[in-house]
Amino acid sequence: MSTPPAKTPLTPAQAAELLARLQRDDEFRAAFASSPSTALSSLGVLSNPDGSYCEPLTQLASKEEFAEVSRLLQAQVQSNGAFVLPHFFEAGRIDDALKR
Repeated sequence: MSTPPAKTPLTPAQAAELLARLQRDDEFRAAFASSPSTALSSLGVLSNPDGSYCEPLTQLASKEEFAEVSRLLQAQVQSNGAFVLPHFFEAGRIDDALKR
């Protein structure tokens, strides 16, 4: 029997929807900034099996920042899961986080 993953990666459709809404939907952006876990749950993303969750952000990146890096960021959240990458969504930190 295989061990379940410690983190929940997003499906390609969930990752695309997340990034599209972070670029265009002000209501979703506000919800994500205050409670990323709740906002992700609204997209059908399951929480991590270990119970971990995303902490609220100090400042959500701008729509423009998300648009500039959306393809790279989509690949990251699909493979790593947004619940372990909240720093990828922080204003001014997306580009640096992707270069690690």
